[in-house]
Amino acid sequence: MNAKVFGLGLLASLSLLVACGSQGSQSTPVQMSTQTPSADTSNNDPWLQKPILNYLWLTAEPSFAAERQSLTEQLHLTPQELDQIAKIAQVEAKQTKQLEQARGTVDTRLSAQAVQTFNAQVLGTAAATDQQIKDLLGDRYDAFRQSIRTWWVSEQQRYTSVTEKFKAQSAVDTCYVYATQYIPVAAHGGASSRELSLPDKKIKFANEGWPGGYPNPPYYVNITRNSLSLTNVKVREVGPWNEDDNYWDAPSSRRIFNLPTCTPEAQAAFQNKYNGGKDQFGRLVSNPAGVDLSPAVASQIGMGTNVSSWVYVNYSRLP
Repeated sequence: MNAKVFGLGLLASLSLLVACGSQGSQSTPVQMSTQTPSADTSNNDPWLQKPILNYLWLTAEPSFAAERQSLTEQLHLTPQELDQIAKIAQVEAKQTKQLEQARGTVDTRLSAQAVQTFNAQVLGTAAATDQQIKDLLGDRYDAFRQSIRTWWVSEQQRYTSVTEKFKAQSAVDTCYVYATQYIPVAAHGGASSRELSLPDKKIKFANEGWPGGYPNPPYYVNITRNSLSLTNVKVREVGPWNEDDNYWDAPSSRRIFNLPTCTPEAQAAFQNKYNGGKDQFGRLVSNPAGVDLSPAVASQIGMGTNVSSWVYVNYSRLP
């Protein structure tokens, strides 16, 4: 196996209600507006550039809870308003999940028109969230937006700090990445299947016995979250987001992205607008996921239904 870099401390464990996932789940995107208000196109403010409310509001970790508490106090949010914001975030998360999962089968190259439509729908989701928050908060909206900008700057500082650490670490076999969930196909056993997805199609091809895969399968990884670990989880799907992102390998061995080891392209795109904030197909990335887990796997490491989190993944059994 190529050299690996161990990424520590990127973010506190995140818990999203839903997660953009692999091709295993079949969903149809909902219809939504594609008209988008003006947005700050720098990386100083993610609002309106991507659906961001669900990332902040549906996270159960202490640092995100502290940010929500700060917003609650600053904006004098009522329990009813907090409930409404949570519902808006849940709808936003569901829509982005449906969009990502509707891409199609592995190794499908999206047409330029399909990518344009996808990105317009993603921005439309962000715009719909924006309008609902505007209607809810009224004259407190500007203060809310300022708080989002302040929070996002701290996220960028944390991302930059950890990226620099990647470059200085010794080679090991484990990365710290963001994990989402997906429903495996019925042929695998659906939600009860003990499997996961990585954004390297050659692993799936090998494990399924298809042409174009790595030699000497099968391939497994180990997952750890907090004190819970799961060993020998088979890779049976491709995703999230990319199909050629072997981010666990040394930079010189990564097939298409010039990034440090243990930095999934989706993470760099989401956090720091790498590749214009898009995946290898040109789609706007709406979460930083580097691994997708089936519900059966997620539950065994303490992740609830549709919850996402940062996890340790050991890749020593990959080629």
